[in-house]
Amino acid sequence: LSPVFFCMITPFFYLVLWSCHIPVSTAEDAGYFFPSLVHEEDQNAIPGIGINFGTPWDVWKVIDFSKVSWVAILDSLPTMLALILFSLIHVPINIPAFALSTKVDVDMNQEL
Repeated sequence: LSPVFFCMITPFFYLVLWSCHIPVSTAEDAGYFFPSLVHEEDQNAIPGIGINFGTPWDVWKVIDFSKVSWVAILDSLPTMLALILFSLIHVPINIPAFALSTKVDVDMNQEL
């Protein structure tokens, strides 16, 4: 179900725009799309896409760090740390348990 959901986000967005008779240009002006990293007349850009492959750090030009809620980021650090630790211990704990319940021999060297 998850892959279908994520694949349908973009078509559903455009379907809502179409059904509400909202032009894409109006949605662009309202800020529903990320701004282009380069201007269309830039020679290094891929035609029609507006992405310049200068440096990997060009993506950070789009973000306005003055609008970031640093308090929210600091508040979420314990949760992010817990998720990282859980992800690290997930495989060594759950794969042997799954092997026992299904009565299948599992080679942990291959699984890791």
